[in-house]
Amino acid sequence: MNQLLIMPKIISLTVFFLFFGLGVQAQDKFALHLDKPFYVTGEKIWYKIYTPVNMENSIAIKGIILGPNGNVKERFFLRSNPEEAFIEGVFSIPFSYRSGMHRLAFFASATPDQPSVELVNIDLPIYNDFEIKSLAERMRTEQA
Repeated sequence: MNQLLIMPKIISLTVFFLFFGLGVQAQDKFALHLDKPFYVTGEKIWYKIYTPVNMENSIAIKGIILGPNGNVKERFFLRSNPEEAFIEGVFSIPFSYRSGMHRLAFFASATPDQPSVELVNIDLPIYNDFEIKSLAERMRTEQA
């Protein structure tokens, strides 16, 4: 009966040492999280950038959205707060965006005279409902 009481403690200690003793390390780079896997024009993109744990100073961050052909569609700026481990924001997708795979990327530089470094990026699938309707209308007229 004593062995049954000891086993859960051994398992708990083993799990503890696996996670903390063998070095699950603190996050040392930026990570990006979106609220949805895809978006429709007119919707809002809620995003959260997780900052490294060892970040002590506030930094200015430039966000950009690239279109499917690589052109810059939007630019916006954020500032990190060293007291928080994340930066969050929202972006409203204009109805004029075309359907396709866009990209959301964030950049920063140590000083204004230094080149920007990409912190993190993510693919951003956007669908335009108006394009789908016009395509359906074109197909109907071609069949008639």
